[in-house]
Amino acid sequence: MQKETLLDIEWLWRELPMTLQVALMASDGWLLASDRRSGEYSNPGDDSAAFVARDVRKIELVPDCQLAFACAGAEEVRQAGAALVRRLRTPASSFNWSDLQNELTRLAMSSPSKMALPFGFSRLTVALFNIELQIPQLWTVDFARQGMTPRLPEIISEWTLAGDFNNGARLLPQLYYSKRSCRELTRLAAWTILFAGLFNPSSVSGVDVLIGENGSPARFLSDKELNQLRDEFQDFHALVGQRLK
Repeated sequence: MQKETLLDIEWLWRELPMTLQVALMASDGWLLASDRRSGEYSNPGDDSAAFVARDVRKIELVPDCQLAFACAGAEEVRQAGAALVRRLRTPASSFNWSDLQNELTRLAMSSPSKMALPFGFSRLTVALFNIELQIPQLWTVDFARQGMTPRLPEIISEWTLAGDFNNGARLLPQLYYSKRSCRELTRLAAWTILFAGLFNPSSVSGVDVLIGENGSPARFLSDKELNQLRDEFQDFHALVGQRLK
């Protein structure tokens, strides 16, 4: 079955239940990981309406623009990511690769969120290869609720989270991150999302991992690779449970 992606879907995220995403800067590139759970209410505005869960890839890879982006929060964030792609694809674009902060600030200021969001912000995480500087970079763009002062986009030198900031899985990168290779950080990226599903199973499920390694096209981990990481995680979780009994 063909899975939906961020640029494919046209339905409005009327209610986006909590997600969790993590971005890690590696010594030889970057990694983006996200859960896959989303959906919408069958009858928006009706508190008794059923929630229809959907399996959606929340990381969008755009090879021709040498970037990827992940969305956590309101529909406006996805639209901003799509707008960034359109701008980069415009012939003779004046996109200023040497001043990415200013370019991304335009996005944040042009799409204030209309939703009541946790902490008042939604987050777009952008992973790219800076054509001007010839280096891999991670950026976060926070979209403020209307009436709030936007935050300036930030370049990420180590790691960052988006979505469920209170999820206990945030402790994994806090405790175990160090700048290592993409290969060595793959387990940390995937397990952070899988742990998040344990802490908040009604709102976080599934996992995707995108690796942008220097000198190679960015790629998603295959189902085989993800299944192996899930098996390792489940074995580890069971072992900890046994030791603590």
